[in-house]
Amino acid sequence: MATASFPSFSRLPAEIRLMIWEAALPDPIKSPLYFWGRTDWQRTVDLGNVIEDDRSRFPRSYTFIHPCDMGYHEWGIPLLQVNQEAQRVVERWLQRQNLRLDPNRDPTTTVIRRPFCPTRDIVFCPDAQFESFMEEVHELFWALSEYGYFVSEHSNFISRVALPEEMLEDHPDWVSEIFCSIPTWCRNLYIVVNAPADLRQTASGPTFQQKWELEIVENLPHAEWCHDDEWMIVEDSPSSSSSSSSSASSSSLETRAYTRAKRLLKQIARCRFAAKSFGKWFCDNYVNDFSVHFARVARK
Repeated sequence: MATASFPSFSRLPAEIRLMIWEAALPDPIKSPLYFWGRTDWQRTVDLGNVIEDDRSRFPRSYTFIHPCDMGYHEWGIPLLQVNQEAQRVVERWLQRQNLRLDPNRDPTTTVIRRPFCPTRDIVFCPDAQFESFMEEVHELFWALSEYGYFVSEHSNFISRVALPEEMLEDHPDWVSEIFCSIPTWCRNLYIVVNAPADLRQTASGPTFQQKWELEIVENLPHAEWCHDDEWMIVEDSPSSSSSSSSSASSSSLETRAYTRAKRLLKQIARCRFAAKSFGKWFCDNYVNDFSVHFARVARK
């Protein structure tokens, strides 16, 4: 939009102009999915906490997953090039979503980026990356069980992960491997039901051409893991239905989805957290409660 093509625009009341600018903004950015991609990582070790005799075990400083490694989303916002009033509207829109304009960005661009934030954003693991995801799970288990006491950077741990339901069902051996250690670094796991094929086949990269958002399915059960290594499955119930044949069919599908979800949660709840591998100090300081929810995704 350019005010040059509507010279009377500046004479409109400020309230009307602001409403027009707001209407021209993109939809709010809620929970866009980022996509798992294996990156080189190293342990972050604070040598100040290591006694002199043990320093030979830590020949260098290491860092866990860097936030930029999972890429970023881009949005084009033409209002940035209209005038200062429109730019202020954009800045307020970004603030409402805990984002801000990069002060070093190219002033001629209308593109904003949302880089990956490990404590806020959700990482989805596509099919082609699942084996590398499992390798990362194994390596994190080893690194934290061996050197967790010395790890100084926990803020880079990915805290929200989404996995396709079918992948967990098809690989029950991976379920136990994931859930014996995932509370050491993850806080929320989302199991994506009926994940679309194009989502599961998305290639990892620095930017994402397709934008997906995740939404929790409220009428499916979920599970909570407490620090005392106890699982609690919180049950809801499938939506009630009317007597129509279409509603009956829908109710049947919901019941099957509920049964399927509950079966997978029971399998997960049989997994025991390997607390002895990590040590009491690490568990007391870094292992928090952990939740598992079912979710669906939509393309934005």
